[in-house]
Amino acid sequence: MSLRLYLDENITPVLAQQLRRRGFDVVSASEVGMLAKTDEEQLEYASNNGRVLLTFDTDFIPIVVRWLSNGRHHNGIVISKEVKRDQTGELVKLCSMFLSQVRNDEATDAIFFLQQFKRVI
Repeated sequence: MSLRLYLDENITPVLAQQLRRRGFDVVSASEVGMLAKTDEEQLEYASNNGRVLLTFDTDFIPIVVRWLSNGRHHNGIVISKEVKRDQTGELVKLCSMFLSQVRNDEATDAIFFLQQFKRVI
């Protein structure tokens, strides 16, 4: 089973639409009524729905550390450097590579940095 992705509210929903056109299972915070929720609520939504969370926000790192120290698990977090809306094409490429390369078991309780998935050739 391939990864399912959840975009927090800082990521444009256009990214979800473009990734779905490529066959990936992706939803955005605005599409599922999660705008203006806390970071913890965003992570809970993603975890409760079997989704890896994509964000620009490194504030999720201490939340994850606290969760793991309390025995709570998550489906994975992907942190991207912040990009402008006109750079969504670059995010589509990077997310496509991430979603194609990482398995569910590799994502559980892991933190990834999206830019590590740049194609080298």
